[in-house]
Amino acid sequence: MVNCLFEVTRYQWLGAIVLVLLVVPGYGGRHSFRQLCITEEQQRGRCVPVKQCDSVMTTLRKDTLTPEDIQYLYGTECGRTAEGKALVCCPQSSLVPVGGPMESGINTTIRVNAEEKQPTEPTLEVAPNACGLQSAVKLTNLTIGHHPWTVLLHYGGQAHSTQFNCSGTLIAPSYVLTSASCVDDEAAWNNLTVRLGEWDLESTVDCILDPDSDDLVCADPSYDVPVGQVILHEAYTGRRNDIALLKLAQPAQLNDWVSPICLPESPVLNETAKYGAAGWNQNTCADPSSRYKQLSSYDALNQKACERYVPSVAGTSYGFVCVAVGEEQPLGDAGGGLTAVRTIDSAGRSVHELVGVLSSLSSCANFQGVSVYTRVAQYVDWIESKLVVPSDGA
Repeated sequence: MVNCLFEVTRYQWLGAIVLVLLVVPGYGGRHSFRQLCITEEQQRGRCVPVKQCDSVMTTLRKDTLTPEDIQYLYGTECGRTAEGKALVCCPQSSLVPVGGPMESGINTTIRVNAEEKQPTEPTLEVAPNACGLQSAVKLTNLTIGHHPWTVLLHYGGQAHSTQFNCSGTLIAPSYVLTSASCVDDEAAWNNLTVRLGEWDLESTVDCILDPDSDDLVCADPSYDVPVGQVILHEAYTGRRNDIALLKLAQPAQLNDWVSPICLPESPVLNETAKYGAAGWNQNTCADPSSRYKQLSSYDALNQKACERYVPSVAGTSYGFVCVAVGEEQPLGDAGGGLTAVRTIDSAGRSVHELVGVLSSLSSCANFQGVSVYTRVAQYVDWIESKLVVPSDGA
């Protein structure tokens, strides 16, 4: 499995950062920038941004936080700047001079809660027909900005639900592609909901400490959109044509964290390419599901080898993409997407395209070290015939 550069121990303090700097009321009331304050150790200090306080930054950089560290961070938050940045009560001895080495870095917004809608910088200007673009927020690790087209499906009808049935892929502002087997229970369609912009299932606001700039980079909060229409493939039989479109009740708001992927241009499968799948290991066989969205890289089987894993009732292997799954790699989230990178011009610029949708042929009950995806290239005409152009009233 291709993991983010931060180890699990560093994720343990990520939750603490969010609680301390985004949610928990500060010690001694609310203060304004550079206002005098008193620390929990009864020292005289100033209310300053996080990266202007050496003692706070030193604590945040630790691989593992002790209970004393967490208690210290709980007591530092003292207010917000006009732009929404967290302020901490920093003792005079730990203040970093304004304009000093920790003052540089990208300008990001830190949110107090999910209801605040301050813009995150830098933002991605999404053109109406843009697709397959990764986040413009450049981090050295695959964290909150990667695969912004990956969505989750649930029937809870409750905001911030963490129980998900399947995954899916945003292919247009109003449409998600998933497997028909994920959404073939018509009785549950009224509660079917799509979660967009998710990374950390246990956090309302997803944040990560950028190791290059020491900025706390926070994504726009994830959000739920109800499904307005479920479109199953007309020839779906349970095994064959396992593909479906979900039309959202309202278009997704595109930004750095939510963006559609491109549909494949060529029907030819590149059997030597590397393919990726992002998800939370919801199809857990033995390993627990992941709190964080993770990216795995796979090699495709040739069509002849793929035949072994496609029963005759499902059709021929040319309707599927088979990938080899290593011992420590996840099977994949049901309905989730298999992606590839496509070069689009002579300058080497590239976009991501959706190659496959994980089918019901892949499950813990019949898993043989290969995941079987419905091949999207075989259904592009069907997909495009179902999309309603916005100018027509969608």
